[in-house]
Amino acid sequence: DESRDGRYLSHYEMYLESMHEIGAETSTVSQFVSAVASGTAPEEAFKNGGIHPAIQQFVTQTLETAQYGQLVEVLGNFFFGREDIIPRMFQSLLDSWHLTPEQAPVFIYYLERHIELDSDEHGPTALNMLQTFTDGEDGALVQLEKAAEAAIKSRLMFWDALADEITHQQQASLLNEAS
Repeated sequence: DESRDGRYLSHYEMYLESMHEIGAETSTVSQFVSAVASGTAPEEAFKNGGIHPAIQQFVTQTLETAQYGQLVEVLGNFFFGREDIIPRMFQSLLDSWHLTPEQAPVFIYYLERHIELDSDEHGPTALNMLQTFTDGEDGALVQLEKAAEAAIKSRLMFWDALADEITHQQQASLLNEAS
């Protein structure tokens, strides 16, 4: 995709740049991706990376669905667990954090780009595909419902774990400041 400054980057590269800009730790995800890229199985890379169990579950569920799921399960997982929910989720973050592009231009662009793509392109395309592959097929609708439920549960566990981690870090920071 085109980055804020006109370069072409993967969304993972854009993610890393946005995280660096706001001072977020990226070494864990970078080590995990490097390990997998060099041939380590994701399950093994998790063991060596100190990755939160909810994040492991989210990534594992995504990979298993992508690799082994039926087409309607893959479509349902990605539509309901990403394309349909991410625009509202990221917009809610932007609205509640009140960040300006001057404060975090790369991070804001990253979130806004996902909102734009998922709202205008990815989401409608995925929904159209879902409708095509489930039209009048009860079995496909059952598979879709199960995939959607699994994706949403996994996403909720992921975000709950992230919220807990942020709260834990904030409390630790306050304790350090008080001592």
